[in-house]
Amino acid sequence: MKKPILYVTIGLPASGKSTFLRRLNAVSVYSADAVRGEWFGDEGLQYTDAFIRKQGADPAKLNDRQKARIANPLVWKEVYRRAEQVLAEGKDCALDGINASKWVRKTIIDRFGQRARICGIWFRTEFERCIERDVSRSRSVGEPDLRRIAENFEEPRIEEGFDALEERDETGTLLCRETNESFLPTELPD
Repeated sequence: MKKPILYVTIGLPASGKSTFLRRLNAVSVYSADAVRGEWFGDEGLQYTDAFIRKQGADPAKLNDRQKARIANPLVWKEVYRRAEQVLAEGKDCALDGINASKWVRKTIIDRFGQRARICGIWFRTEFERCIERDVSRSRSVGEPDLRRIAENFEEPRIEEGFDALEERDETGTLLCRETNESFLPTELPD
């Protein structure tokens, strides 16, 4: 029996990742934004003081960065737990996130590589286009944060441990695909 596929998006905010995944109707999509929306009532919130108190910390003694450092690992732990559950049922799913560093991608590959075939989907949307698209979003990241992410972005390579790595443009059009022997050409959507 073939292992299920875990799709992992890679790209700047507003590059087309979530829009593309919504078109893969048969795939469950998991993201930190969705978990934050459930837990904190708003996808844009990194934490709430009530959540920080529940973790045993005093929010009055912490700055925003410290609070986010408490909340974010727990949010991602929940995202990964949900994906693991679906993969254990033999179903494909996707992790929707920026995944801009090799270290983050290695964490995902190490965690899921034994139970799934991992297909990285890199959205190569131009920086200026991401800025244009971000401005029109209901929850804008903002140019300074987009610039910081872009400056620290590490281009993905199949050698990182992906079973397949795709490059797509902002519309989701396939530009390039590399695969190893675990994928048949017809198993991945164009």
